[in-house]
Amino acid sequence: MRPSLLIVGCSTRAAAWSALRAGFQPICADQFGDADLRAVAQVIPVRQFPHSVPDDVAAVCTDAWLFTGGLEHQVDLRREIGKQTNKGPCLGSRAAPLSPQAVQAIAQAAGFRPLQVWGAGESVPPDVGTYLSKPIRSGGGQGIRVRSATPQPCISEGCYGQEYVTGDDGSAILLLTKQRCEVLGATVQLIGTQHWGAAEPFGYAGSIGPISLPNQDRDRLRRFGELLAEQDLRGLIGVDFVTGRHGLQPVEVNPRYTASCEILELAQGRSFLREAVQKLHPELLPGKYCGPATRRVSPSTVVGKRVLYAHQRCRWAEMPPRYLPRSVWDTPLVADLPATGTICESGQPVCTVFASGRTPGEVAEKLRRRAERVGRRCLPVG
Repeated sequence: MRPSLLIVGCSTRAAAWSALRAGFQPICADQFGDADLRAVAQVIPVRQFPHSVPDDVAAVCTDAWLFTGGLEHQVDLRREIGKQTNKGPCLGSRAAPLSPQAVQAIAQAAGFRPLQVWGAGESVPPDVGTYLSKPIRSGGGQGIRVRSATPQPCISEGCYGQEYVTGDDGSAILLLTKQRCEVLGATVQLIGTQHWGAAEPFGYAGSIGPISLPNQDRDRLRRFGELLAEQDLRGLIGVDFVTGRHGLQPVEVNPRYTASCEILELAQGRSFLREAVQKLHPELLPGKYCGPATRRVSPSTVVGKRVLYAHQRCRWAEMPPRYLPRSVWDTPLVADLPATGTICESGQPVCTVFASGRTPGEVAEKLRRRAERVGRRCLPVG
């Protein structure tokens, strides 16, 4: 007898396992319906993602619902789901995503050096040198390109320009309530094609964590989160950042459950989703439903995951059952498993490999080796 949680998004596997750790029974609607998701959750067929999702889930009755990546910019679609009286409360933010300009204004108010941004139709000053052209309605680093500010360009419709700062990419997970913000942890972001095999130059390819943050940065992130809460953001959110010559600088705010949440949950032995529900909707977790909220782990445990992308058209070979974790608290070896025989087109994500160790460097090397082994199950298709 677990409360049910509807999870909708481009990929819901990570959130489904988090839901199990939090004491929920997940019911999922996503773009892939992977084999290991079907092993632990009821999967709702989606006819045309994301537009058909409200109709596809209309008959599903749940105690609450949650959205993941791919739906943060689909405000009208989320409102349609939220109006369905058989869904229960949303465990995430109902507000529309903040504009890039608003994010940087809040970053400055929290004590960070803000990044310069330019909206559609604005010109980038030539003395900027290079900048990033970023789609407004995108995710996972798709469509981001480095552009030259000479000759003086004009930002195209549907995009915005952002100051290009080189440094270490990271992401922090914040838990926002009306009164306060808690910084739950931070991870290294694996970005790009050169070292991590992503399909795009700034594509997301994984996370490793936790990493430590200086006290000053944690304090500023906490203040940043408090200011975001004043904009009606609630629950678990992600803050992507870069650490360079000006210190930590927030880059984007993802007002939803993010890909790095499960990394920190497994490394720290905590259920972030459970903690969010306890603070925002405690009525959903009466004692008789609750599983273990935490699991003892070594304080030196570091966990990482890496997304494998297809670099040519390929067919997925069978994956032995031993790769599935025995417990919701165990770090899997591989996840997001396609059904045997699935054809993956070039540039598509195929699956995700995991590793754990004592340092981020050790975990990164394990991920590299495991990605090579698992990648052999991608058989080229002519």
